[in-house]
Amino acid sequence: MTRRAQRRLPARLLATAAAFAAAAPPAAQAQGSGSLIFNGLIPDACILLITTPGVLAPNATNTELSSQETGGSPALATLTTTSTNFEVQVDPASAFSVEPTGGGTNVSFSVDYSLAGVTILSDILAGVGSPLGFGITFATVDAAAIKSSGAFPAGAYQLQTTIRCVSS
Repeated sequence: MTRRAQRRLPARLLATAAAFAAAAPPAAQAQGSGSLIFNGLIPDACILLITTPGVLAPNATNTELSSQETGGSPALATLTTTSTNFEVQVDPASAFSVEPTGGGTNVSFSVDYSLAGVTILSDILAGVGSPLGFGITFATVDAAAIKSSGAFPAGAYQLQTTIRCVSS
């Protein structure tokens, strides 16, 4: 092929392509539809967060250790629910988990709780469950230990109870 023929080749190709395009039927437009699906899920859940441990303080005669005495403070927790299918439970206490020698002798224990937020209740004794509303509830848990005879000896004390969120 000569150089002159090579230069005419692109022009011939363009002319041929234009002839085919003019002779071809118009392109069909695609038509269709489809469903767009959106899924969602809200789990039936209760989330419990212990926010502050409690502090037991002695009374003036060292016969009572309580979160309600001066210097004491309640334990705090936050419960968040996604439905009304839950209740809060707080266990009663029956002994110190840490105590000096003789610290746990002749002692009675009490634990109670109050709720604020979507559920409002006051002074519920440990061992009694309470239904929770949908949303955020703040729990305040108080504890006390009372010595029926003598005084608490000096030393470290720890009282443990359990708070839980259970299906109702």
